Amino acid sequence: MPPKNKRGFTLIELLVVIAIIGILATIAVVALQNARAKARDARRVADVKQIQTALELFFNDQQRYPTKGEFNSGSIFSTSTLGTTTYMAIIPTPPTPADGSCTSAANRAYGYLSSSDGSSYTLSYCLGGSVAASAPGFKCATPSGVSNIDCTPVTFAANGGTITTSGLYTIHTFNNSGTFTPNSAGNIEILVVAGGGAGGYHYGGGGGAGGLVSSSSYAVSAQAYGVTIGAGGTPASNGGNGGNSVFSGITAYGGGGGAFGGSGGVAGSGGSGGGGSTAGDPGGTGMVGQGNNGGGGAWSGYNAAPGGGGCGAAGHTTYGYSGGAGGIGCSYGISGSSVYYAGGGGGTGYTAGGGTNGAGGTGSGGTGGSTSAGTPNTGGGGGGGAFGSYGLAGGSGVVIIRYLTPSN
Repeated sequence: MPPKNKRGFTLIELLVVIAIIGILATIAVVALQNARAKARDARRVADVKQIQTALELFFNDQQRYPTKGEFNSGSIFSTSTLGTTTYMAIIPTPPTPADGSCTSAANRAYGYLSSSDGSSYTLSYCLGGSVAASAPGFKCATPSGVSNIDCTPVTFAANGGTITTSGLYTIHTFNNSGTFTPNSAGNIEILVVAGGGAGGYHYGGGGGAGGLVSSSSYAVSAQAYGVTIGAGGTPASNGGNGGNSVFSGITAYGGGGGAFGGSGGVAGSGGSGGGGSTAGDPGGTGMVGQGNNGGGGAWSGYNAAPGGGGCGAAGHTTYGYSGGAGGIGCSYGISGSSVYYAGGGGGTGYTAGGGTNGAGGTGSGGTGGSTSAGTPNTGGGGGGGAFGSYGLAGGSGVVIIRYLTPSN
């Protein structure tokens, strides 16, 4: 019998099989790589928790956290007359390679920095992906928890303004115009507040607060940055607007002046608007993202004027014989303590007292009737003027910058 024909695989069939095997192999490799990356991130989180536990044990015994030099010794321990107590024999290093957007430099070690008085610390690390509730990216562990910022120990420093320190931070305060000059590229935290508007004349509206702009992470490089501090608005029939404060690409706009108390008074618009007139003229318009509108739009009939707008709220309209209160300011701790900035000025009262200044008088505008000025270097609006009197000037602006103090 003649032999039977044996049919083999065609070239196309072989190529299809090879392609399928290649796809499956790629999927398996990618899945394995992802699993390994997740395991490395889980290890980083576990390492940081163990380090924090050792740091707290050290603190309980020594009433301070280790210095950077002690941490860099490679272990966490303390010595006393009773001997040596070891809390962590070997400080772990992050697993390699770096994952996600994390750089090799950021993954080289867990970056530790303690405050000058030993009361706090930062511990930096970076995650390539999400771990439980932690999002990917830079992390900063402190005694109070973990935040999504980069607190890697830095050599960044700068000149300019009045320089102080508070805890882990170096602070530059510009009460007057000047220059901020970093020594290298880095990120800063910044608060820019413009000058507040002046109060209006003769039962005038309160001045609007200066505009307020802040950033928790603003990139700078090694160059000189001009800093402009806006002046407070000057008294006039309709109170003068405050001046703008500027840092690089950030501009905070001056607060609007309060309206003249008579018919046809015009409130200024700006960072926050000035208070309207006693004749029902509207308050000035505040800039979105920087402040709020001034009070106004309702005739009181009692020669009492509205308050200027503040960072945290619009100016208040008048009620009876009492002037409208200025809008509350906004509280920031960038200077090392909690301070209110950009409060609106109070409008003038008639026989009763004037409107109170925004934020309870802390970093805010003046009080109408008693005609107090806006607080300098907070951007507060000035108080409206009493009968036959000009309002008071707005407070000048301020620029405050802070960053982590360079490690030793």
